[in-house]
Amino acid sequence: MQAATKDPLIASTSYRVSPALDRRPAGRDGQGWNRLAIIPMEPLDRCLLRPKYRQAALDTLRGMGHFGVATAYDACTSAGPCNGCNLAQHPREPWQDSWEVEEKVQGPLFIHHIGTQGSPVHSLASWSAFMRDIDAPTLRRHIDGGRTTWRAA
Repeated sequence: MQAATKDPLIASTSYRVSPALDRRPAGRDGQGWNRLAIIPMEPLDRCLLRPKYRQAALDTLRGMGHFGVATAYDACTSAGPCNGCNLAQHPREPWQDSWEVEEKVQGPLFIHHIGTQGSPVHSLASWSAFMRDIDAPTLRRHIDGGRTTWRAA
């Protein structure tokens, strides 16, 4: 038989699960190894056009939104299929290449012309209102002097 070679990298690695761990049901912390979290999910359909926060809106614009994610999207307001929804057919203003979106902390969104901070072209209450009213393309973050805005990619 050959002697097993010991790799110093593998020998120094500490794994969470190993045969040396104590297998008593109480575990090391005395609280038990077998914990279960029951998180109820509402049996409601979710709408990709009603994001709760920025990342969900950006995912939808990139085509990466996941239908039904309860923590990212608000409930569907239509009982039918998505293509027949009045929200999807709501007229939206086309995106202008000279626009950028500025988000205030926990507040409204402002659409300005690039490089200006004057009076906004649009003021929207949330990302959900943005998705409802503006036909936006994929947006990319732009940081300029500590100011973060979102522009067309």
